[in-house]
Amino acid sequence: MQDHLKRHLLGVFLCAMHYNSTETVNYLEQKGITKNLLDELFTLAPTFKNTYERKLFVIGLIQMLTASTLPNHLVSTLLAIINQIIEMLNK
Repeated sequence: MQDHLKRHLLGVFLCAMHYNSTETVNYLEQKGITKNLLDELFTLAPTFKNTYERKLFVIGLIQMLTASTLPNHLVSTLLAIINQIIEMLNK
């Protein structure tokens, strides 16, 4: 899949995180794609050119961290997620 299509698809999940983070995390966990989604998101983050994509990245990840239940593998990568948010904010 082309990178610009991946960015738009990841944007859908980030919007869903903003709308209802708990349900989105639960859905991603049920499908078993949370880790893959975060890996793709962190891989493509340097290619985010416009302000909208960067804001969506920051807001979506922050909302994900506020979900009422976080899976253990997300808790173990919490520092990496926070570092990615800070790095994006510095751009």
